[in-house]
Amino acid sequence: MSNTNGTIGSKPEFVVVTDSGADIPRSYQDEFGIRVVPLTVRMGNQEFADGVDLTIEEFWQRVRQGDVLPQTSQPGPADFERVYGPLVEQGYSVLSVHLSGELSGTVQSARLAAQYFPPRRIRVVDSRSASIGIGMLAIHAARLALSGVPCEDAEALIGKLVGEVRAFFTVESLDWLRRNGRIGRAKAFLGAILNVKPVLHLEDGVVAPVEQVRSREKSLRRIVDLAEQAASGRPVQIGIVHGDSPAEAEELLEKARAAMNVSGAIVTPLGPTIGSHTGPGTIGLLLMPAGGGR
Repeated sequence: MSNTNGTIGSKPEFVVVTDSGADIPRSYQDEFGIRVVPLTVRMGNQEFADGVDLTIEEFWQRVRQGDVLPQTSQPGPADFERVYGPLVEQGYSVLSVHLSGELSGTVQSARLAAQYFPPRRIRVVDSRSASIGIGMLAIHAARLALSGVPCEDAEALIGKLVGEVRAFFTVESLDWLRRNGRIGRAKAFLGAILNVKPVLHLEDGVVAPVEQVRSREKSLRRIVDLAEQAASGRPVQIGIVHGDSPAEAEELLEKARAAMNVSGAIVTPLGPTIGSHTGPGTIGLLLMPAGGGR
């Protein structure tokens, strides 16, 4: 998904808000005016606002050097009110797109905050996804805003697109998902022999197993195969995410481009919000129809 500067003929009706679980690169946040509400990351006895006082680089450095399991906590309704309030005062509506409600209470906090504003000024969407899966939805919503699409129509379009986003990934160890309570249906893979690599996906917003393969290389190939099947020959926008494994992310991008009709791609490291639950070495491929399927 290449950066495409939109021409703003008039003030957009709405602004897009998301959370730090979306892993949207800063350049996209700035270009499209997307506001990001941070989750809190706890490492030992320290707490950080994701992306505010803890960078991605600092997070992975701490993970690699320490043995403390990071944990996250959702923002409260007041955190969302502080973001929504000034936007509403400036005359905007808000389309707020968030981390799967099956993985976090973040979207519920957003919904509670929305009740403090006039009806329908804040529209909240559960992405049923994570990481750049949320990010691609949020970026598409922001493009709609810049194109002059009304917030109500954009909400309907994004709501339909939620069901079109697919996420396939592998992890170095299921222990991170298990210890943080995000193992979902993938608990069926616990106890597998060490040299078997799990291939996972998000199903109805929950981590679910696909299969186990015999090597890391095979897991990456399988992820591409699954994505290709999901794409069904259609042009797609993809996101490649990684837990401090940039070389493998680039390798996966090359494989994906060779196998699918990729109209645009974002490659980004997992931030603290998602990386705290998946751990180092995670590699994922997420996709949605190009142009939002319009």
